Amino acid sequence: METPIVRAVLAEYAAADRRFDAFAFLEGARGAYGMVLDAFWRGDKEELGQLTDRDVYESFAAAIDA
Repeated sequence: METPIVRAVLAEYAAADRRFDAFAFLEGARGAYGMVLDAFWRGDKEELGQLTDRDVYESFAAAIDA
């Protein structure tokens, strides 16, 4: 889903780095999101710790423990 904010941020990245590829960036983000969800569904807190920052990890770990 593309919003005006997303479009503006991607345009800023492209202006700062002419080699920036918005499609590749979004595909990478989609893949990373999938990896995080997969680790969560498997209850793999070790992998989640490697994929997320502390706050996000703590939220996922608490949900797994519950």
